Amino acid sequence: MKMKLELIILLTLFTVSSIFATNPFMWEEDGIPIRQGVNIEWSRASAVLDNDTVVYVWSDTRYGGRDLWAQAVDNTGILWGSGGVLVDGKDDRQEDPVVIATSDGNAIIAWIDFYDDTVNGGVYAQKISPAGELLWDDSVALCTADGVQIS
Repeated sequence: MKMKLELIILLTLFTVSSIFATNPFMWEEDGIPIRQGVNIEWSRASAVLDNDTVVYVWSDTRYGGRDLWAQAVDNTGILWGSGGVLVDGKDDRQEDPVVIATSDGNAIIAWIDFYDDTVNGGVYAQKISPAGELLWDDSVALCTADGVQIS
C-alpha cells in the first residue's frame, strides 16, 4: 500500500512538473527585460491594475532627450512590445514619474516635465489603457506654477 501511494505521488509530481515545463506562459529563465534604453533614470514607479497587470513607468534617453516610457507586465510577460510605450517625448526632459491605477481599469501617470519651464519644470499627466493606448490627446498640465514642483 505504501509503495502504491509513493508511486501515485511520484506520478502526480511528474505530471505537474511536465505541465509547468511546457506551459507557454512561463517566464524566461533569466527574466524578462522591462526597462530598456540608455541612461535609464533611477526614479521609476509601478501600479497594479484591476486585471492584475502591472504598469511600470520610467524615463530614459534612448532617442537623445529624456522621455517618459511605460510597460505593462502580466503573468504571460510583457504586453506593450519590447521597448514599451512612449508616454511623452516633448523637447527637454520628462522625469520622476509616478503612476496610479484608476477605478475604470486604466492608469494615470504623472511626472515633472521641463518642456515649458527648463529650470523648475511643471507637473503633467497622461491616462493609459491596459492595452497601452494613450487616452488623452496630449499630456495634461496639472501644475505649472513658478518654483520647483517635485515635492
